Amino acid sequence: MTFIPRELPVEGEGSVYITDDKSDKDFIHSGYTTSNGVQCSVVEEIGGNTSAHIFFKIDTIGNGEIMFEFIGFEMDKIKEILDTVQFWEGA
Repeated sequence: MTFIPRELPVEGEGSVYITDDKSDKDFIHSGYTTSNGVQCSVVEEIGGNTSAHIFFKIDTIGNGEIMFEFIGFEMDKIKEILDTVQFWEGA
């Protein structure tokens, strides 16, 4: 897991949440909403790793992105892991 602070607002970023599945020769881009309502952008490298990106805006710590990288996991297992992610303020 990687935490990346952002200086700019996260609203309106094209990669915040991809609603339409898109593919090119090297990557499959898709969106996934966890069972807890967390929206993720998922990037699957053809024949490689998968990463999930969660962009957030929290008053106490600011704007940022959390990136999870999965190596050797099938998408069903990745979704199961992402479903455990929860966010709340003041924790």
